[in-house]
Amino acid sequence: MTALTGVKVIEAKAGVIEKVAYEGAEYVRVEESDATEAGNIVLINATNFRDAESGEYFESIQPDFDGDTYVRFKDNIDETQTRAVFRGNLTIFRKVETPAADLEARLSAVESDVAALQKRATSEVEGEGDAEEPLKVGDYVVALPTADDPYVITTTEMRLGKVTDTRGSGIIIEVLAHGYEDYVGRIHHVDSEHFRKATPAEVAAANTPKPAPPTFGDGDFAKVIGGTRYDDIEAGTIVKIDESERDHRGEIRIKLLDGSDYDYAKPSAIEKVSAEDGKWAKIKREKDEYKEGDLVRFLGAEGCHGLNDYEGITTIIESGGGFGEFILEVPEYLGELEYGTYTLPKSMELVTPVESRFDV
Repeated sequence: MTALTGVKVIEAKAGVIEKVAYEGAEYVRVEESDATEAGNIVLINATNFRDAESGEYFESIQPDFDGDTYVRFKDNIDETQTRAVFRGNLTIFRKVETPAADLEARLSAVESDVAALQKRATSEVEGEGDAEEPLKVGDYVVALPTADDPYVITTTEMRLGKVTDTRGSGIIIEVLAHGYEDYVGRIHHVDSEHFRKATPAEVAAANTPKPAPPTFGDGDFAKVIGGTRYDDIEAGTIVKIDESERDHRGEIRIKLLDGSDYDYAKPSAIEKVSAEDGKWAKIKREKDEYKEGDLVRFLGAEGCHGLNDYEGITTIIESGGGFGEFILEVPEYLGELEYGTYTLPKSMELVTPVESRFDV
């Protein structure tokens, strides 16, 4: 398996690639702890890997075992490389579900934005002025990235607008499709230099019904998967929804679990996680990361287990038993049991972490 060809960057921030597209699918950058499963795209950043050059993309293959913390991929001579994600040597992208029409429109938009900006820059250098045909009434338009600074509504969040009138260097836009539905139908007077004609793919995508956006309630737990307004909270962080009602930018207020910081994010930049995930994140552990001394509730186990007759009993993790299992302490009043108490994480639930117990 050689380096992948045809991988396209569709979103980058501050020099860091956040999203790529490959063979009609979208992939989003993930953190190191989420990076080891098969089917991810691996971007090589290091310059000292054999048979894998910096800037090349590869597909990750199956890890050696569950919980493996290394990324594995086939290099340019079809040999398996096993690498730790360390100090930016690799960037990992995971596949996400994106409607094909929407992805095609976004790729088209990126290419059109780049072409428009390059053409404008060339024109300015050569002193030719704006060589593009001026926008006219009836044109469908989308915003260039430069619109995000001067405007709040007619930004790159506007999926499609239509020119209804022209005034000097300005145009009047009716918002036809927007990431925040309340803005649809609004009329705005804007400077035409921040906009370009929409491609046929973008017009088609804007007219394709969008899946219902995720809904959040106050107090819900969520995981940050994209950029935030102030870039204060990194992707991969578990947060709590502080104010679920979206503000004038269509963003939701989120905060760290310890309340030490807050930020705002669009619903597409966060994904809901369970209260169970939130509980683990709050004590700064990965899900099912049990420790010796934790107080747990036994939920019952498959096969022979010493505590199967006492399902629901609360006890303490005595030690790790290897292979992802833990040995549970047998309360003295139960006496000697017929079977051992080797227990998988799925067969117990955390009651009190050892750090919070007052009896130790």
